[in-house]
Amino acid sequence: MSDLQHVNPATLTLDGNIRTNTAIDQGLIDSITHLGVLQPITAWNDNGQLRVISGQRRTLAAIKAGRDTVPVYVVPQPEELELPLMGLVENTHRKALDGAEEAAGLLQASLFGVRADQIATVTGLTEERVKAAIAVGRSTTTPTIVEAVPTATLDQLAALVEFEADHETHADLAACLTRQPQMFDHHLSRARKDRAEVEAAEVVLGRLLAEGLRAELLTDQVLWDDKSPVRSVNGFGLAPKTHKKCPGRLILVKGRTYYGEDEPTVEEIECCDQWRELHKANSTSAEEVDEKALEERRKVRANNAAWVAAEPVRAEFLDELMTRAKLPEARVLIANALLIDYGRLNGHKVANLVDKWTGLGAARSYPVVPLSGWAKGTPGQIKKAEKVALAVALAAHESALSKDSWRYLDGANARYFDWLEAQGYVLSDVEKIAAGRDRA
Repeated sequence: MSDLQHVNPATLTLDGNIRTNTAIDQGLIDSITHLGVLQPITAWNDNGQLRVISGQRRTLAAIKAGRDTVPVYVVPQPEELELPLMGLVENTHRKALDGAEEAAGLLQASLFGVRADQIATVTGLTEERVKAAIAVGRSTTTPTIVEAVPTATLDQLAALVEFEADHETHADLAACLTRQPQMFDHHLSRARKDRAEVEAAEVVLGRLLAEGLRAELLTDQVLWDDKSPVRSVNGFGLAPKTHKKCPGRLILVKGRTYYGEDEPTVEEIECCDQWRELHKANSTSAEEVDEKALEERRKVRANNAAWVAAEPVRAEFLDELMTRAKLPEARVLIANALLIDYGRLNGHKVANLVDKWTGLGAARSYPVVPLSGWAKGTPGQIKKAEKVALAVALAAHESALSKDSWRYLDGANARYFDWLEAQGYVLSDVEKIAAGRDRA
C-alpha cells in the first residue's frame, strides 16, 4: 500500500545511488520548472524521514528548479533484499547507465544475497549479463580502466575481465580501449581467436607427449626466426618418413582456427640441435632461406588471421544494420552487387543470410528474388521489397569474400567496404587493405 504525498524536495533524504555520475540534464531541470515532476518519486518513511528509493535525479532537478513540492509515493519499509533491486530497476529502465554503474549496481544487489537469476528476472537482463557485471564489479582492475575510459561499456569491461589472467593480452586490450576504442571489437575478436588456437594446440600437444614423442607448441618466433634452433625438414630435402628415427626429430603443434580447416591443429615435423646441421651438410638440395619469402609468409599468416578475426565483428554489425527502423540508401550497393563475378557467389550462403535478415525462408532466398509483384503493391510491401533487395545485395557481397580477399584488389569489394564504412562500420586494418588502402 502506497500513500501519495506532496512534500518539499529539499526535505527528502538521498541515500547511496548506483549512479556515480549524478549530473542533472538541463533539459530535465527545464521540464520540471515548467511542468513539475510528472512521475512521482518513491520513498519510504524512516521514523518521519522520507528516504528516496527511486527518483534521485528528479529530486535534485526539482531542488534546482525551485519547486516547492513534488509528488512522492510513500511505501512501507522495503525488505533488505528489495532495496538494491528497486533502485537498480529504476535506473536500468531510465537513462542508460554506463558500464561501471551497471556493474556496481548489480554487484551491490548480489552482495545483499540476491542470486544472479533473481536479479535477471527483476531487471529483465539476461543471467549471463548479470554474472558478467558482477565479475566486472569485483575486478580490481576495473577502477583503473574506468578512470582512463569513463565511457567504457559493460561489454567492454567484461571483455577485459575475461582476459585478466593473460596479463599481456589484457594490457593490449586496455591500451586499445584507451587509444583506439573504435577498434576494440576487432582486437577482442582476434584475442579470442588466439586463445582458441592455443587451447586446441594444447590438447594435441598433451596427446603427443603422452605417446612419448618429443613435441612442443609452435610459436611464430620458432617458425620464422632464421636463428631458431629448429627448421622444417622439408628444407633439407628429407621426407617426414625418412626423418622419423632422427634423434633430433621434434613435432611442433600450432592451432589453426583462423583458417577454417576441419582439423583444429597443424603438426609440423622439425629437426633441432646438431642433427639439423648434419642434415644440412649431407643435403644436396639445401637452399639458403629467402628472407623476402619468409617475410611474405609472415604477412600472409598475420593478415589471414586478422581477416578471420574481423568476420564476426562485421557479421554483428550487419545484423544490427538490418534491424534499423530506417534502412540505409542502397542503390549503389545493389548496383555494385551486379558487378560481382557470379562464379564467386555462394548461393547457399546467400540463401542463409537473406533468410536470417528477412525471414523469407531459404527456399526463396537466392541471389535473384522475385520482387516485381511487391514493388507494385502497398507501401508496406514496397518497404519489405527494399529490405529484401538490401539483404540480397549484402549477402552477395559477403558470400564473395574470403580470407584471401585482402591479397588482390577487387573494385566490387573495395566499394562494398567503402559503403559499409559510410554506414558506421569501423574497418579493421586488413579490411582497409581489401578496400584498396594501405596496400604495400
